[in-house]
Amino acid sequence: MIIQNIGRLNKKVSVISGEAAEYGGFDTVKDNVLYENIWADIIPMKGREGYETMKGRGNNVIKPIKNEEEVKIIIRYRDNITEGAKVLYKKHIYNVKSIVDPDMEHSVLELYCTEKKRGLTPSGNKLPTESEVWEP
Repeated sequence: MIIQNIGRLNKKVSVISGEAAEYGGFDTVKDNVLYENIWADIIPMKGREGYETMKGRGNNVIKPIKNEEEVKIIIRYRDNITEGAKVLYKKHIYNVKSIVDPDMEHSVLELYCTEKKRGLTPSGNKLPTESEVWEP
């Protein structure tokens, strides 16, 4: 697959991979920047949300179970990007779930990623707590 419209790659992203290391007897994950400031296109795929209603003391409180956004990120072909890497764009952190090299041409990579948004409603507002919910 050749990028038909190169102007679609209009967002600068960084690709980071986490490497396990041991410091002072403790396992930690050290972020290693693979590629910084590369051009990409970020395409939202679909939103997936699950809600759970909790009943307590006569109040119904809605709490999110799963709230994540799936995106496809298109970049020019790069080596060393693996599943589990992270893509940073402004204040968004996308976790790479799968990588596709369309037509095996080594010209484009499609990164299928998820961004978790726990504790937020679809509009980005915080969910009300149990004490903030009032029902007549």
